[in-house]
Amino acid sequence: MKNLEIYIHIPFCVRKCEYCDFLSFPADDDAKLRYVKGLMAEMIFYGPLMKNYQVSSVYIGGGTPSSIDEQWIAALMEGVFDCFNVLPDAEISIECNPGTLSREKLLAYKDAGINRLSIGLQSANNDELKRLGRIHTFEQFVTNYEVARNVGFKNINVDLMYGLPEQSASQYMATVNKIIRLHPDHISAYSLIVEKGTPFYEKYKFDMVRQEAGMGTEFLPDEDELYDMEKAGQKAFMDAGYRQYETSNYAKRGMECRHNIGYWTRADYLGLGIGAHRLYQMSDIPIHPIWMNICRAAVIYMMWVMIYLRPICMWQLML
Repeated sequence: MKNLEIYIHIPFCVRKCEYCDFLSFPADDDAKLRYVKGLMAEMIFYGPLMKNYQVSSVYIGGGTPSSIDEQWIAALMEGVFDCFNVLPDAEISIECNPGTLSREKLLAYKDAGINRLSIGLQSANNDELKRLGRIHTFEQFVTNYEVARNVGFKNINVDLMYGLPEQSASQYMATVNKIIRLHPDHISAYSLIVEKGTPFYEKYKFDMVRQEAGMGTEFLPDEDELYDMEKAGQKAFMDAGYRQYETSNYAKRGMECRHNIGYWTRADYLGLGIGAHRLYQMSDIPIHPIWMNICRAAVIYMMWVMIYLRPICMWQLML
């Protein structure tokens, strides 16, 4: 059987960050549950079509998946296991915001079969977190990171960002060194990109133009400062025993994110939820393309019907 990766998009967040241009937005619990029901309808549709595949990884991303009730995450995972052939050693990740985690959520994730956490810290400097519009502090991150270790998570990624407004190389390296001392299994370090349509674009669009032109900047680090941050972080991670295996990703030996590697190597993957993409060979799907399109239209209709039904929480009642 061929391997398949599954991506599940949870578009909800407590509050959209100032720099974020991802498909994400706040919503009430009713809307969140109706969306979960729509995801379950997609699983029911795609499960039989993917019977020739075995699932090697599942990635629940967002948005902020940890902002929704942990019972709904457990229900989604039950749906994945019911509808697809999931390998016993599959890598199953969920993205988390430190401001939306708790011991109860982490235990529920572990019980549901999730074995990898990707925690979006971004910075260990609380002033920088405020400028980014984050809803958490560094202290909250440390608390939840330690709880995650205590409940048994042995594969944890931490997201960091550099090139932030008014950030110096020394401030970024202070964050890097604090995280290295916690010994996460994987670190993702991304340069801030100021995207159109975000509050950051309105604040820093002129600085962004100067930065891209190699000119001096007022708030954002200039091109040389960005390079220095990247190289200093790279050296610190590698000196601490992390291997750079992608542009922005560092991992301890054997802890590389298998799901991300699949994207880089063009492995087959199935995206579930709004804005989620798919990549697989139609010849591997046991249905004629015409019927596939008819069925896809039918499942879209079914999703909308289920979304507007009275909310039901248990996966079994979705069938």
